[in-house]
Order: sequence, then C-alpha cells, then structure tokens
Amino acid sequence: MDARKVLLVLSIILVAWAVAGCAEKKADGQVGNGEKAPLAQADAAAYPTKSTGGVDSGNVLVEATPKGMVDGRFVIEVQMNTHSVDLGQVTLAKDAVLTINGKGLLPVSAPAFNGHHGGGLLAFDVGEEPTSFGLTITGIPSVEKREYRWG
Repeated sequence: MDARKVLLVLSIILVAWAVAGCAEKKADGQVGNGEKAPLAQADAAAYPTKSTGGVDSGNVLVEATPKGMVDGRFVIEVQMNTHSVDLGQVTLAKDAVLTINGKGLLPVSAPAFNGHHGGGLLAFDVGEEPTSFGLTITGIPSVEKREYRWG
C-alpha cells in the first residue's frame, strides 16, 4: 500500500475510535468523561425526564431525570450533549438549585463535565422525598436559565 492509503486507513480507525469514546457509557457507573457516579445507582422513580436546549450550534441539550431517594439523598440524573460547547465550563455544584416549597438547595454532590457529552447524578440533602419540586440550572449556553418542574 502506498502512504496515502495507509494514512486513509489510520484516519478512519482514529475517527471510529473517537466516536466510540464519545458515546461510551460504562456499566460501573462511569460515563464517557471518566467521572464516577457519586452514589449507588438509583431505581427509576415515577418521574418523567424533562429536557431543554438542543445540539445545534452553540446550544446544549440538557436532560434531567429525578431518581428519588438514594442513600438518604434526593437524586436527579443530568445528561448533557452538545456538538459545539465545551462542557468544562459547567459547574453544577454551584449552578444547579433544587427548589422545594420556595426553599433553594445546592447539591451536596454533582458531576464534573468536560468535552461534549457527559452525565451524572446530582444529590441533595432534603430529609424526605418531595412530592413537588423544581430544578434550575444556570450558566449553560444558549439557554442561560433552565427550569424543570415535577409534581
């Protein structure tokens, strides 16, 4: 094979490897960015997934799914997907607020993000599982304030 064919084959292998790495979600609770889920995996509660944004240029698709009480904390799974925004700028530890009965709570644990795809669990000390609550996330392009409500 001449050098151009070798280079083409190597390029195809590299692109396939990169695409597979971005979509990877591991069974041990890790997501493609290598972050470990902060708590034991929650059983799915009767809460629907809510989403905002999209994957168009400059935007981020954010999906939030409450999982209920896990290890004495209220847990919400957050998944982010984008093709143009570096998620390393997202800091859910300070930019995600759970609101119950008008009182805002910051998470006691939150995933760190990098790259263009990621997810993890937000955990909140709430005492007991709420029946009605909201999650507000700020600082994510292009929707500056994302609000989700359940109950």
